[in-house]
Amino acid sequence: MDDQQLELTRLIKGHLEGTLTQAEQQRLAERVQQDAQARELLETFEDNGTLTAKLARLDGFAQRADWETVLARRRRKRLRSWTAGFGAAATLVMFLLAGWWLVDAPTESGVVADVRYGHKNDVLPGGQKAVLTLADGTTLALGDAPLHQQLADGVALDIGAGAITYRKTEVPTEELVYHQLDVPVGGVYELTLADGTRVWVNSNATLRFPVAFAAHERRVSVVGEAFFEVAKDKERPFIVEAKDLEIEALGTAFNVNSHRKDGSVKAILTEGKIRVSNGQQTKELLAGTGVVAAAGHMDVSPVEIEEALAWKDGYFYFNQKTMDEILDELARWYGVDVSVKKTLPDKRFVGGIKRSETLAPVCALLAEMSGREFSIDGKKLIVY
Repeated sequence: MDDQQLELTRLIKGHLEGTLTQAEQQRLAERVQQDAQARELLETFEDNGTLTAKLARLDGFAQRADWETVLARRRRKRLRSWTAGFGAAATLVMFLLAGWWLVDAPTESGVVADVRYGHKNDVLPGGQKAVLTLADGTTLALGDAPLHQQLADGVALDIGAGAITYRKTEVPTEELVYHQLDVPVGGVYELTLADGTRVWVNSNATLRFPVAFAAHERRVSVVGEAFFEVAKDKERPFIVEAKDLEIEALGTAFNVNSHRKDGSVKAILTEGKIRVSNGQQTKELLAGTGVVAAAGHMDVSPVEIEEALAWKDGYFYFNQKTMDEILDELARWYGVDVSVKKTLPDKRFVGGIKRSETLAPVCALLAEMSGREFSIDGKKLIVY
């Protein structure tokens, strides 16, 4: 492998990780413009948006399984073609970048050069970060770094790989000790509560919970979006408070979202059974149904389970969402301000893309879907 191939490998890896200097980004841009093989290699790791945009134009593209099947076939085809044509350098890049899609480590600003789409710059995706506030007001900044910390009241925190686990021998008590997890814009975090319940907390959301639950119930509150996999405990129902809505589960999985612009709360059940109440009405939901609660009313209807699972599994799921709803998600995940220059139509779109993509390929997808123009300038996303 010659020095030029090694240099290209290093530059592409640094570009995808957001670690290149301005001079290095310029060298990569020049290389991509002059070398067709270099351009194809870079596009191999950035073409999910283009692929999905083409699929989104097909009326039949309504099922995630169809999308994944086509995506998998295209990946296999491209892998054979570029590894055969580029040789050892491509193979090395594959090993260096194989785990990149799982790495969400944005720089402080999250702004990087755009070497492909023509924007003033690109923006890195969000990552695993949160702030944990203890009962005494102490705060801990959480990220990917492993940490084991023994706290007061016999609570041990095991932190690693973007997740936190509470370990405590539960002694029922009337006086509960609460912690609070705040996930900022551009963040996501997972935690395991003392009873074994797993919770994924999305961007710009807050979860308040006791370090050990009471003897008769397990109660937490959430502002924003969170997904729960509830540990079974017939003696103590698990209750989630979200605005004026209470969601009760004995052992199930569901998503709660109070970020909706109309002020409503939406819950989607993916497994088991839940009971929801707004103080005036009580309804029971089975898997595959959801409830939207607002202004004293609750509407229950069938839903696509993927809407609840996608963000937790690392995807944007745009099926049947308006452009306004989509842009709201992007603002929270990429930490950008959105400016819309022309009124958005009340049309619902079909598509999806990995949340590990930078903002530019997501804009390319949305442009294909909507026919609108998108521009990135610093931390501002402009829609024309």
